[in-house]
Amino acid sequence: MRDGKHNKVSVWYDLRELDQLNFLTAKKVNSNSRVFRKIFETLDREWRRIEPLLNRQKHIKDINDFSDYYEHLVKWWSAMTLIFNISGIAGVKKVFRDKALKRRALVEKYSDAMHCVYLEFWKKSYPEYWDIAFVVSPREAIKLGEGKLSKKAILEIRSRLNGFALFNNKVYFLAKLKSVLKKKHITLENQEINRDLKELKGSIACSGVAGGTVHIIHFRDQINTFKEGEILVTEMTNPDFIPAMRKAAAIITDEGGVMCHAAIVAREMNKPCIIGTKIATKVLKDGDLVEVDADKGIIKIIKQK
Repeated sequence: MRDGKHNKVSVWYDLRELDQLNFLTAKKVNSNSRVFRKIFETLDREWRRIEPLLNRQKHIKDINDFSDYYEHLVKWWSAMTLIFNISGIAGVKKVFRDKALKRRALVEKYSDAMHCVYLEFWKKSYPEYWDIAFVVSPREAIKLGEGKLSKKAILEIRSRLNGFALFNNKVYFLAKLKSVLKKKHITLENQEINRDLKELKGSIACSGVAGGTVHIIHFRDQINTFKEGEILVTEMTNPDFIPAMRKAAAIITDEGGVMCHAAIVAREMNKPCIIGTKIATKVLKDGDLVEVDADKGIIKIIKQK
């Protein structure tokens, strides 16, 4: 879901579905090694098509180039998602987890480049539509480049700037989200928060131990206030957070899994990082002194402001 007022993105997912997916992945890979080899074959084949763009050896020239890049990126990312998951599923045989982790480490540094390739092309080719660059889907971008997107469709895309939700691959305005979820018998639970907690737990994204004062970032326009050596606390990160992440002594997020942006970038920067705490931005306050033990996935509140 994207909050248009503050340009903020939030993600919800069913942990039961994630557990089921991990179980099925482990069962499939462990029972047939050909499955694992097939994933790597797909990765290598598609990587040969996108790697020159990510390394800036080539650039997208026109909408046909962009369409080709997007097609191969989707195929590569679909396989890479499995590799990201496999490396962190305890039920998968160690030999497969080790190979997956090694491959993941080789490509994590390209995560932001994938987004930048698109933005560079968009800014150069469609400066008059720069305002919708972050709310238009790749398929809509292709239609725009082919002259197949009507003025009405462009206006509808612009209306997403006020906020929207993506559910089951369909876009809904926030005002309609609650009724849509109700029809699907889905509710978003309000979690009770114990604000007297002295210790938080989350998942380890990058190991290490660091201490410092908390600086909570909710919105993009707060990033330039972040100072060297502070502890970055946020719901989830995106490429805009890179300057703050470079300065941070450690990173803590409410949301995310092993393949989220915060986890990938933290490992690339070798910064202690704990993700998926669910409540860090609600329990911690700016100025709190904390110890981030990302070897154990624990955040200790040393002193509250």
